[in-house]
Amino acid sequence: MSAQPILPPELEREVFEATALMYRHTIPALIRVARRVHVWIEPFLYRVLRAERNAQAMIDILLRKSPTFCHLAVRHLAVLDGSQSFSTDAVQLLTLCKGVTNLALGDYFMADPTLVPLLAEMALLRLAVSVTDLGCDLAHPLFSSVTHLTLFDRPEGLIPLCAQLPGLASLTHLCLFFDLPEGVVVSVLTRSPRLQLFLMLSSEGSDLQPRPPHTDDIRFVAGTYTNAYWDGWIDGANGLPDYWTRGDDLIAQKQNGEIEAARYRLE
Repeated sequence: MSAQPILPPELEREVFEATALMYRHTIPALIRVARRVHVWIEPFLYRVLRAERNAQAMIDILLRKSPTFCHLAVRHLAVLDGSQSFSTDAVQLLTLCKGVTNLALGDYFMADPTLVPLLAEMALLRLAVSVTDLGCDLAHPLFSSVTHLTLFDRPEGLIPLCAQLPGLASLTHLCLFFDLPEGVVVSVLTRSPRLQLFLMLSSEGSDLQPRPPHTDDIRFVAGTYTNAYWDGWIDGANGLPDYWTRGDDLIAQKQNGEIEAARYRLE
């Protein structure tokens, strides 16, 4: 009787990693298959983290890992407790996870003064934050690599920031949560040719719904968010559809003539 066929290690690893990415619920079982599989797959347990009241427990776990492991494993991080008492934990968490490329700091986040220099050390591609609460502006180098930017700033702080948006060379996707004067929206669209999506969200049931600017620019998209907004953020971090992909799909449908070019709302 012939022996069972054995896959080359690199192919075996590829199969296990693809399974972990597609079916996250299988990770605890996968890491028990064999020692080599544990080494390959354990980082996927930490790839997407959401820190709220559990931050200290999360920090304690990460401190038991090597700095290299933390740097390479954690790629998506949402820090959602904005209290002042939590800021120290947040800084420690970010210090451990400088390899993060997708970061969200919940609105009303009370920034520690050491936070901005720390963020500048990270090659952030996606960032959700209130710049006003950070205590800086969009001219800071930490924004230079960001492609997807979500701003939680209120209108009084947001309007001055909009004047700086065209200067962000890497920016392709922008999301705001407050309606703005039409002239500001049109100016951002006109002065930002690299921008692919300008998404404006309002809370579900709000009377203040974003209005389409008087322009035929198909990049403007509006929608609503619910209390499950952060669950959607986690979905996006795990490669599932989110507001960004839905907005991109709507624009693609308009470009392909599948829907009217005047349509701007996400269903």
